[in-house]
Amino acid sequence: MHAAAALLLLVRTASALSWPAEADWEPLSQDGGAVEDLCADTSGPSYGDVVGDTSDAAGWWQDDGSHIWFRLRLAQEPYSSAAGTPVAWRGIAWTVFFETDWEASKHDFVLSFDGASDSLTFSENSSVGKDFATDAPETDLAVYDAPLAEADASGAEYAGYLAASSDICSSGGSDWFLDLAMPLADFTAWTGLASLSEAALVMGSASTPGLLDLDVLGCDDSVGCASWQEQISDCQADADSDGLGNSEEWALGCDATDPDSDADGMLDGDELDEGTDPLDDDSDGGGVLDGAEVLEGTDPLDGSDDLPDSDGDGLSDDYENAHRITDPTLADTDGDGLDDGQEVLVHGTNPANDDTDGDGLTDGDEVDVYGTDPSDSHTDEDSLNDGDEVDVHGTDPLDADTDGDGLSDSDEVLGLGSDPLDTDSDGDGLDDGDEVNVHGTDPVDVATDGDGL
Repeated sequence: MHAAAALLLLVRTASALSWPAEADWEPLSQDGGAVEDLCADTSGPSYGDVVGDTSDAAGWWQDDGSHIWFRLRLAQEPYSSAAGTPVAWRGIAWTVFFETDWEASKHDFVLSFDGASDSLTFSENSSVGKDFATDAPETDLAVYDAPLAEADASGAEYAGYLAASSDICSSGGSDWFLDLAMPLADFTAWTGLASLSEAALVMGSASTPGLLDLDVLGCDDSVGCASWQEQISDCQADADSDGLGNSEEWALGCDATDPDSDADGMLDGDELDEGTDPLDDDSDGGGVLDGAEVLEGTDPLDGSDDLPDSDGDGLSDDYENAHRITDPTLADTDGDGLDDGQEVLVHGTNPANDDTDGDGLTDGDEVDVYGTDPSDSHTDEDSLNDGDEVDVHGTDPLDADTDGDGLSDSDEVLGLGSDPLDTDSDGDGLDDGDEVNVHGTDPVDVATDGDGL
């Protein structure tokens, strides 16, 4: 669970939500295209059969800044009816698995709609189960009311149905949409993500809430799904902008959050285009990094043409001598803990200056210890140098508001004189941010008006 979340089960009701317009729904992508799903590939009921093709995606999403939305295309309406009138949700579940930390060994959170109880539950999955489809979450975090209602109709809360214009399975009727929603603020509080586009999803139907054991989006369930990672659908198709979709990266074993998984100076997508290995920094084994070979004009797939590299830093002696910045006999010319090749090809730092951005932290410490940007002296943009945050103030150089009180670290240190590590600097029971932004009081004076109270 994210540190900001409280261990308290939320129970939410809502007046009718404003559903996204049809044009605002975004199709989920898988392997670079709209996610598809076969007709009748589930052993369960047809209202649990998720369907879709390249023209009419099986799954959709939307983030409007207030709520996050999910849509499944089903082969049959998700409700039972009497005399043509909808009377109750079907007694199965429809579920969304979330991958939020990109670690990929398991799904991290679950949103599951239980048609039998008219409720939508958001939960945390903290341990890895043997079978991803039946890896149930351990901790419920929030429950949302979802009575039977047409999407965007009066009375619709966190779930709704809608007839689709398509008939993917040529059943003679129409497909149906099942739409789910939850507040973005809740999602952010527990996952730490600012928007749904930062996550990846696996969606489908289940016999029991919290599972995905009937029909998994993008999987031929009549055969079975090898692993949950292979069924990932992307909201943000290429999280690290390296030319490969997130699901493609996981299939290859690459890091979906690092555009250069092997740190050789070539984007993962470019490596596939060139035929080099995105998980091997020296694909031809000749001793020079793939990125350096491209830079120098040699063939990264031919080890015989690699130029000598006396210090083994990934840059050839010819390159180092020609540019006259680094020492071809020293792998780390400036002694900052990063090899010269890494500085030139990966980080864009100065291999002859141990503190490229002049913030008081060495480039190596910024990359390997603090996770800050060695080319930006204010990584979190709060006007305090990264070095001062670490060495002087004890604040987090990756968080502009270390204590979470609504005031930036720099405003507290440079302007107000309050403590950036204490939400209530004067101990008067009011957070510093509330004193400044709400009450207009002094966050370092218990009795701002001098009356002793």
